[in-house]
Amino acid sequence: RMKRLTRRWLNNKENAKVVAAWNKWTEFLYNLTAHEEKVKRDNEVKSAFMLEQERKQKLSLRIVQQMVNGCLAVHLNMWCEWVKSRKQQKVIVQRFINRMKNRGAVMCMN
Repeated sequence: RMKRLTRRWLNNKENAKVVAAWNKWTEFLYNLTAHEEKVKRDNEVKSAFMLEQERKQKLSLRIVQQMVNGCLAVHLNMWCEWVKSRKQQKVIVQRFINRMKNRGAVMCMN
């Protein structure tokens, strides 16, 4: 009888140690899972924030590109008009120079 009581008492002590270790293990796993879920939620929030920032950046870049393209188009048109007027001026100046060169010949014929 004493042997059985001693064995029972030792089993209870060992079971208490096993239960304590099991409780620590489950607590660790619960904390780990909770931490992983928190990190996952934080990452989702960060990714949503990053997606929103990326969308805003693309939108602002598109607006800036439209502004730059508009300015380039205006300046290209201005340059084309300048080249056109420059060519007209060259033609007019060349005609004037030709008239001055031929002035003597024309005066002789009159």
